[in-house]
Amino acid sequence: QSVFIFLKEILSEKKVNVLHVNNGEKEVDFCKKNSNIDLILMDIKMPKMDGVEFLRKLMPQYPIPVVVVSSLTQHGKQITFEALEAGAIDFVPKPSINLKQGFSAMMRTLIQKIRIASVSDVSYWKNKKINYKIKVFVKFFCGK
Repeated sequence: QSVFIFLKEILSEKKVNVLHVNNGEKEVDFCKKNSNIDLILMDIKMPKMDGVEFLRKLMPQYPIPVVVVSSLTQHGKQITFEALEAGAIDFVPKPSINLKQGFSAMMRTLIQKIRIASVSDVSYWKNKKINYKIKVFVKFFCGK
């Protein structure tokens, strides 16, 4: 929650309208009802439906650029690959140490990735079935 408040404060200075939904099930419904969403910033760890499952449900129906902002991207590389495979444009790890400097660096990186994601064409994902074969590669390559 504190990360969201911080992100909202910083991004509103950049004239970005930030909306918050705190679980994957609600996010899918929210996207169905709001066709004017330009970008989603998402954590992997959410109640009721994790971020990867959310992406797998969202992208074939409502392809929207997604940037994952999560502490899990630092500790669990496989989950990062799964999110990218399911349609995320990119990811930004949350800082785990030296929070003040870490947030500052994260925000610089996040703003760059938001700019890139906001002009990304994700129409490729429309009506696409997610290919799960990459999981085998990730497990082999990353040893997980």
